[in-house]
Amino acid sequence: MKKINISPPRQLVKLAVAVLALGVGLLVSNTAQAVSSLNYTADTTVHLATQNIDLVIQNGSGANSVIVDVNTLTVTVPAGSTFVVRNTDKRTLSNDQSIATNCTGSYSELSMGAPSGTVTVVITPASSGTCTVTPPSGGGGGGGGGGPTVTSTATALSNMSVVIAGGAAQATSTGVTLTLAATGATQMAISNSVDFSNVSFETYATSKAWTLLTGDGVKTVYVKYRDASGNVSAAVSDSITLNTTGTPVTITPPATTPAATPAPATSEERAKQIETIVDEAGDVSAQSAEALAAKVGKGRDTGLEQRYESTIVARVVVASTPAATKAQVLNFVTYGTPTTTILGAGERAGVVNSFRAAFGKVPTAESDWADVIKIANGRFPGTLNAEREKAMDATFKKIYLRSANRASANDDAAITVMAYGLRTATRNLTSEKAAINSFKAIYGKAPTSASDWDAVRAIAYSGAKR
Repeated sequence: MKKINISPPRQLVKLAVAVLALGVGLLVSNTAQAVSSLNYTADTTVHLATQNIDLVIQNGSGANSVIVDVNTLTVTVPAGSTFVVRNTDKRTLSNDQSIATNCTGSYSELSMGAPSGTVTVVITPASSGTCTVTPPSGGGGGGGGGGPTVTSTATALSNMSVVIAGGAAQATSTGVTLTLAATGATQMAISNSVDFSNVSFETYATSKAWTLLTGDGVKTVYVKYRDASGNVSAAVSDSITLNTTGTPVTITPPATTPAATPAPATSEERAKQIETIVDEAGDVSAQSAEALAAKVGKGRDTGLEQRYESTIVARVVVASTPAATKAQVLNFVTYGTPTTTILGAGERAGVVNSFRAAFGKVPTAESDWADVIKIANGRFPGTLNAEREKAMDATFKKIYLRSANRASANDDAAITVMAYGLRTATRNLTSEKAAINSFKAIYGKAPTSASDWDAVRAIAYSGAKR
């Protein structure tokens, strides 16, 4: 591929920020910007300078390498991985592998999923115009296709969703029940892979028994709907953590340095972070769904709001929660804020639930939301609850078989995480899996409540030990 010298600082800065957030290496030459061994844990924007176009690499994408040039994006996807990129200008995403551009009412998308072998795709967005929303022609895409080709989002299809196991956070076996919904649908296609490999449409139903992929960890189910005219929706999805193990493990310090209470940065940086959190709290407490979505670079998605309102948000609010407060919670869970988008909707709902467990109320005031966002960023809330912290002594003793020593940094971190549910700066899935097994061995059940999961986080990240 011929590469052209580049100099626009915007491209370098944007990619550098994205790479630093992912914790991977950045290689920059005078021709292109290349990154190796990527696993994206958040939607990440890259910029093609010549055409002044942004492409958004979707959360969950993985690649051996990504090269950002002035007018192309070159991606090498290993066998079994998925890589999805979108463009909100709805440009046709031409490529050298003849993979069809999926076109919806709000974005164009190119999906490279689970190839049988490593494949390299050179993507060159169209320089002008938008992709056309038309019914599918029945032709297949490249790059590991075989599933139903999607070239349109039908205006007749709306309120689309899929919920795994009633919205539960975890499943103990691969057999689950899906709850499906799509106004106007007559057929549906369901897959454990984002590329819908070897999947065909079937008659639409509101419930279906489903088998998740084996192996403990986060599992995602994808669904596309089709109406009687042949119009096909973009994929909707839901995720759940599969945890089939129950072997007790010894509670020992985590494999990595505890990150639930990150070491303070410089006073200037800390002041800036708090200022940002306060601004975000004001946005959540006062702004509309459209405005909050725009803050994180998204458009409002009422279908997604409806899905979350009846599932994860319903488990956070109570019957007496005022409508305005429910709207705040729904907007925060659905769209997040710039410092909390990396958590995902389910985890943001969990943060709200931790706040509610700590203070006995659903966040309403701007100061409440500031504390919610501080918890999400691993910071102490502005308001502390001494009684809540004291109550955690009993939980600590049950887990560690001794009393907590608040003079010990690890013990103090455990009490703090249990009391307020502080989230970690860097997740360690191995430590979390071991912590879940420890919790089950101690309590004889899987963690379900906000307090249960806060105890799991303390086991995984505090560094306290028996």
